[in-house]
Amino acid sequence: FNDEGALGAIQALKNAGQLGKVKIVAIDGTPDAITAVKNGELLTTVGGGYACGAFALVELFDYLNGHPPKNRSVNIPLLAVTKDNVDKYESQIINGMNTYDFKAVSQTFTPGASTDDYKITLK
Repeated sequence: FNDEGALGAIQALKNAGQLGKVKIVAIDGTPDAITAVKNGELLTTVGGGYACGAFALVELFDYLNGHPPKNRSVNIPLLAVTKDNVDKYESQIINGMNTYDFKAVSQTFTPGASTDDYKITLK
């Protein structure tokens, strides 16, 4: 479920006194979900969706410049945000988006680049 739905489920489970009996995961990596991960209410959220549109634009740009993607379907490896990396995610993504060198994954700018190079990492 997305973060908002998961946060609603957390509240409902809290109200029923059942939160400790259920593990909840979500997708989006929003600030409220990050807080819930920190508090131990949400097991994980998946972040990085912000980059999907940018990667798609790289593919379109490359295609228009004579470099079709190697595969018709490209899976973007999103980032699981857990208690182990939540502080890094919050500081690097929520509180200050890192710049990303999209030219490095563009075949037009970087010969030999591939959709296999699409990665979202924390430092």
